[in-house]
Amino acid sequence: MLLESEDVMPLPPTGVDAAKKEMIVDAVRAGITAILPGAAEIFDATGQLSVEGGWVFAYGQGTLADPAASLHRRDRFGVRRLGSYISVDTGKYSTAPWLARRIAAEVAGERVP
Repeated sequence: MLLESEDVMPLPPTGVDAAKKEMIVDAVRAGITAILPGAAEIFDATGQLSVEGGWVFAYGQGTLADPAASLHRRDRFGVRRLGSYISVDTGKYSTAPWLARRIAAEVAGERVP
């Protein structure tokens, strides 16, 4: 994590140079392979890794670094609407594609089973 803010419109983070990106990849690899040794083979087989980023905009309290924060309530995933505003809490990333397809269909006026 490079930046954390409780502001609705936080300032953009400063750029990340190639050396910092390499440090991030090395740290992620070390962390994952420490608990999943077989993951080293996946890293070794990867032709290219790309370090990118994004924002976590979430309803809740606490910080991402605090495991007890209400931000981490993965059992409360789903779609919430207020007028034309749609808020999506993916919970775990594995539900994101499913939720995205459902929301796109609903916005397009298609029937969603």
